[in-house]
Amino acid sequence: MDFLGFLPPWEKPGQKFVVPFYPMGLGCAPLHCQKFAESVRDIIKEEAARRRLGEISLPGLESVPRTAVDQGRLATAESDQAFNTEVYIDDFQHSTQLLQQGLELLKLGQRCMKF
Repeated sequence: MDFLGFLPPWEKPGQKFVVPFYPMGLGCAPLHCQKFAESVRDIIKEEAARRRLGEISLPGLESVPRTAVDQGRLATAESDQAFNTEVYIDDFQHSTQLLQQGLELLKLGQRCMKF
């Protein structure tokens, strides 16, 4: 497990302060959060394209059930332009033609965050 550590001015030389979480007040936090979210977005887009084409799921995402055909799953989309996922820092926006496609994208994103 990785931890964030730094050398505060009040510590003795060679000692460092380590926290097991990511303090969101850091100046670099928005950039790191954005890069992480973009990585998740890219995985969602790749998996959605695989599902549309009927291909095998990415490792770890096969546990996310595919919506039934009659409910308008991603496989019923005519092209990859029928659905989209965008991100801004920690906000995801899924745009789809059918509600069930959006719910499937949301479930994929939830699973990605658990990795």
